[in-house]
Amino acid sequence: MTDVERSARFCETTGHELLERLDVAAARFLDVARSVDPGSPVPDLTWDARTLVAHVLTVVYRYTRRDPDTREGLAGTIEEVTPLNQSEAAAVVRSHTHDEVLALLGDELEHLRGLYDPATLDLYRRYPFHVGATIDAAGAGGNLIGELLVHGLDLARAARRPWSIDDRDAELMLNGWFQIIPSFVNRDYAARRPLDLRLMIGGARPWAIVVRDGVATSGPAGDGGRPDSVVRVPASTMVLAATKRLSTAAAVRRGMRVVGGRRPWRVLRMNHLFHMP
Repeated sequence: MTDVERSARFCETTGHELLERLDVAAARFLDVARSVDPGSPVPDLTWDARTLVAHVLTVVYRYTRRDPDTREGLAGTIEEVTPLNQSEAAAVVRSHTHDEVLALLGDELEHLRGLYDPATLDLYRRYPFHVGATIDAAGAGGNLIGELLVHGLDLARAARRPWSIDDRDAELMLNGWFQIIPSFVNRDYAARRPLDLRLMIGGARPWAIVVRDGVATSGPAGDGGRPDSVVRVPASTMVLAATKRLSTAAAVRRGMRVVGGRRPWRVLRMNHLFHMP
């Protein structure tokens, strides 16, 4: 891999940091999952708490129970992602009680942790993802941290418990999401609505998301160009807004600011330009 390819990552991490933060995220998720009534509806989702925990188990299975170098078990198109998630979660719910799912999830997270040695983990090795995308090991780890912490927030809301996502965890999540986001562009909407967006997120490198003629790119922002919108935002706010756990008004209250650009209003298109995996 060239130095240019290595420099194209949103933020840097180490195997030790990634796995330590995954451990903490897993412990937090399991704690809130054990406290919530499994029949509680999850705000803004169609699932109850039991089904959401089952979904997280199936996501972990994708890291542990399949060949990560193949596309077997992954959705081939955007339209297949939600039905795949729903069918896999439903199969778990049919086969196991909530307590059994919690036990399986705890065991599987422990199994996952044992698969990787932080000292030798190749964070730049790339793996297939849904919809034809690829993601490196650092991004895949950040994506799993996101599954645990964003869905942990969902369960915490169902249980009326406080929950937080810190900016460093959010940077690791975005490091994964920014690698796969071009494959999740809403092509019909994007075909008529271009966007050239520059993101200034915490201590990470400035990032550019560009959509033209229904095609999206995601990568480090250069010094030149004339972006439509330049946005400065804390990483945790960006994660919550991107996953629609936060309204635009609430994101502004949490520090999101449009600080430049030729057409700053175009940033509002981000709510519709991409399907979240």
